[in-house]
Amino acid sequence: MDVSNAHIAPPPASRLAEPTRGLAASETLRQKTLVKLREAIVTGELKPDHRLVERDVCVQTGVSRSSVREALRYLESEGLVESRGTKGMFVVKLSIDEALEIYELRTAVEIAAARHFTERASEEELQELASTYNAVRVAATVNADEYWRQTDRLFDIMMRGARNNVAYSLMTTLRTRIRYLRATTTRQATPRYREESVQRMGALTIALCKRDSAAATNILSDFIARSARFAAECLRQRDQELDEAG
Repeated sequence: MDVSNAHIAPPPASRLAEPTRGLAASETLRQKTLVKLREAIVTGELKPDHRLVERDVCVQTGVSRSSVREALRYLESEGLVESRGTKGMFVVKLSIDEALEIYELRTAVEIAAARHFTERASEEELQELASTYNAVRVAATVNADEYWRQTDRLFDIMMRGARNNVAYSLMTTLRTRIRYLRATTTRQATPRYREESVQRMGALTIALCKRDSAAATNILSDFIARSARFAAECLRQRDQELDEAG
């Protein structure tokens, strides 16, 4: 498949049903609060070690304290916030060791997923993968936030196409922290680094679309290792800046 000329296919329809008429307004507000807080953390609007005061979040979001507390508990389960006892809830400050452990797990799971994708993916998923890569390539030059969102989508397609529900569920649990790391590194990447990343994702996309398992796994292994090294550098710089600011 020629990735450069691939037509953009619409993403598959969501399997989630539309909200029922009886859905409480408070449930919708809780979900909106969760999404808003998660996005603020992932995009860096809320910095590491930022204290999340329930009263302030209530004022900002217009929801009850119980809804905010529930959203924070969910974010804690995702590894984005942490309780520090009587001091309250804080945005996590992922350590370099924790980040490298995440990349180690990514390597193990995604390498297997790439191999299974070449064997099990449908033609529609190959087309969707190619179309998403084109979106990655365009976003890389115009919008950093859109770039990492499309990158996240690219790897999600690979995981779905691998047809391993246990592996997909595992990566879903980690996805928020992976997105956090990906967004952090994307914001700090130089144009040259980003260009090289796009080229590597293009090579990976071509290998996957050709169902070339050996090439895909080799490219992906190098890609994740490179990402891990860069993430460590970014977090080291972040720690230095936070120490200087503190």
